[in-house]
Amino acid sequence: MKEKKIFSYKWICINGKSILEHRHIMDKILGRKLSYNEIVHHANDNKRDNEPKNLRLKQRSEHSREFILKTKPRVPIKCKNCNKIIFKTKAEIRYKRDNLGYNIFCSRPCMYLYRKKD
Repeated sequence: MKEKKIFSYKWICINGKSILEHRHIMDKILGRKLSYNEIVHHANDNKRDNEPKNLRLKQRSEHSREFILKTKPRVPIKCKNCNKIIFKTKAEIRYKRDNLGYNIFCSRPCMYLYRKKD
């Protein structure tokens, strides 16, 4: 097996085909090929640590949601209409200043009710 390094993940060459080592290991553990919607997550965030105990199988949507929550922390703000506490990223809160203020309400119905009051 020949090894190449791209984007810090370990790649291996099997039968002339390049494959990510962590995906290959998970294929062997499960006894089947992974689908497109399955992601192999490194529990300790070390992309080069491909020990089976460090690998977790996740759905693509779940993995994306966790990554966004980890990299873009949310801050609490109150809905202008019902005072419900909602969580928005700092970028979403800045966005409301430039546009119509969609991000300071917990939902569209709350926004419409607030605007009817004026």
